[in-house]
Amino acid sequence: MRLSTGKLLALATCGLILALVAGEMLARIVYYGVHGSRSLALSEFAENANESAPSRIVEPRKPLPTRADRERAAHALYEEAGRTLLSEFQGHFRTAFEELAEAVQVDGAKLAVAYIPAPPGREILTKSNRVFFRGLANRYSAGFLDLGDALQEHEPEHVYLLPEDEHLSRLGNQIVARELANWLPQFLPEKPRRSQASQGPYPRLGDNDPDTQKHDGRGWSLYQARINGQGLRRPSDLLYPKRGHHVLLLGDSFTYGVYLAREHTYAHMLDRRLQAAIVLNAGVCGYTITDEAALYRERATQADADVVVLQLYDNDLTDMFSYLRNRQARDRKSRRYRRSVAEEEFFGRLGAAKPR
Repeated sequence: MRLSTGKLLALATCGLILALVAGEMLARIVYYGVHGSRSLALSEFAENANESAPSRIVEPRKPLPTRADRERAAHALYEEAGRTLLSEFQGHFRTAFEELAEAVQVDGAKLAVAYIPAPPGREILTKSNRVFFRGLANRYSAGFLDLGDALQEHEPEHVYLLPEDEHLSRLGNQIVARELANWLPQFLPEKPRRSQASQGPYPRLGDNDPDTQKHDGRGWSLYQARINGQGLRRPSDLLYPKRGHHVLLLGDSFTYGVYLAREHTYAHMLDRRLQAAIVLNAGVCGYTITDEAALYRERATQADADVVVLQLYDNDLTDMFSYLRNRQARDRKSRRYRRSVAEEEFFGRLGAAKPR
């Protein structure tokens, strides 16, 4: 039976589409085989395909907050409706900060706070947080560096990844590295602290998955992140004996360097500027003070740090909402964060959908 010209064209088109799909899948498998962190390219391909798929909503009756809901809640926290809840969050923050300050002092290191304010449009957060963070630093004899003035010397679109995102750009990271390099030497002792061992690699110091390399980001900013054997974002492992001062960076995605190659992060640039010191990037996306204090006590205390830099941002208090703790907290796999009475009342007054 002879096929018509139309049917032949349809079959040829289907064959071409199938060939293109197969070629795309093969190209991706080859790519992950070369660049992935797993031994099998198919495993890497399947994992990335799974991560890019929409997540199943376990509790469909509880609507997830939209971006507008989250922004509204963040601003309302600093208004009259959020006064009680903000005080509660500040109390949790103060307790964790005190624990971190005491642990650093026991280790014989110095604590220094580097505050990165949010871009314009969030002044209600910045005004309150600047006073609160500075007051804590002064209370516990920690250095405090406000990076607001240095960042405001440039257009917001140049120092932040606006309009797509509010993380710092390469220029923003350069400014932070420059300011820290000029400010930190006053906290470095004349002689570095002694190592806890004489040879071999340091134990695990950070919370990022050790010995991994991943490709991440969004369409407008794809990047590669290498995590060493100690769970730090640096290309090589840290070895005993200690060589020079150790500057340990604790923070969130701003310290980790999300959306940026390592060379464009302030941690790497600071390492280049402080030639007599080694900068250890222990930043973890989504962390706030409770996570950072626990990380230091349980792991990073073994870093032999001479100075511990705690990087703060204007979302460090809003990240204490229970629904964000259940997604981002260091102990999210072992506990379930529930809304306090103050948080229930806050969302009741706000009249917004309660995030789960």
